[in-house]
Amino acid sequence: MKRATRAIRRSSIRLMSPGGHGNLNILISDIRDVKNAAKVQSNAQKIASEDLLNWAAGQENIAIQDVVGQISELHLLWTEVQKEFIGHLKEYKHTYEMILEGERDIDRAKQNLNVCEQKEGKIRRELRKSARKSNPADIRVLEAKLSQAERTKEIAQLEVADKIRENEAVKLIRLKEGLLKLSDAYMDLGKKSCVVFESQREIALQLPDVHSKELEEVKYAGAAACRNIVQQVRVKLRKCRRSTDISTTNSFSELPPPYSPGMRTSDSSHIFHSSHDVHNSSLQQQTPSQQQQKPNEDSDDDLVGAVGGASIR
Repeated sequence: MKRATRAIRRSSIRLMSPGGHGNLNILISDIRDVKNAAKVQSNAQKIASEDLLNWAAGQENIAIQDVVGQISELHLLWTEVQKEFIGHLKEYKHTYEMILEGERDIDRAKQNLNVCEQKEGKIRRELRKSARKSNPADIRVLEAKLSQAERTKEIAQLEVADKIRENEAVKLIRLKEGLLKLSDAYMDLGKKSCVVFESQREIALQLPDVHSKELEEVKYAGAAACRNIVQQVRVKLRKCRRSTDISTTNSFSELPPPYSPGMRTSDSSHIFHSSHDVHNSSLQQQTPSQQQQKPNEDSDDDLVGAVGGASIR
């Protein structure tokens, strides 16, 4: 059923896409679905974390209360990480929306050219009819109109060719930046995921072992360690964010345009070739030149007490 619904949705998107940009519209829709799915997952995880905290609050076991409380703090940080990643998915979708707008701009230029060609053809037909009537005045008027229509058509042809070249250059720039940013976003998500859940594992290890021990003898002494772990996670996530910002700036600050009119290098190659009624346009791509803060120790004393609900000493 889901496959059928998805197929129907994709077909409707393709049919409603003007100018033959169905695949691009489907891609934009798919990225939107990925973003929405990530948002749904993040919200579900947040609700589960809140319910876990509510459950732990009703326990008499101080170890469970403290560990789950600190893990809940980690989950709040993880929610922020996911929100940031969802924002990157939105930017990635916008990349293709801008590419689509460029394609539509070319469509409008081609439509204008078609109008000019139709107008020129109409005047030519009228001129042929007037020639048979041998009316010099009408012929001169129509010849002037034809000359104007031909100039207008030539301008429209040049506009189409220029827009195609410009759009291909911009498309390359947008696609490259979009893919690089998405790759950085996934790598950043992976790094922060490791930071959060490795720390969650460390906090979970603070729960005392009860094997071969009487419950009254088991003590919990990990409160300060758990708080320190959470503080370290905050510091590490801030460092990840700063390093990501610096990396992104270095990646895109010196990117040259992939197309420069009249410029060619020995290692350049044709990557785009499009023909129109009069003009052939080509695009050359040139190879661009390459170019822990230690947290304060928590001074609070550990929570020391029997796991079964004894007072904290």
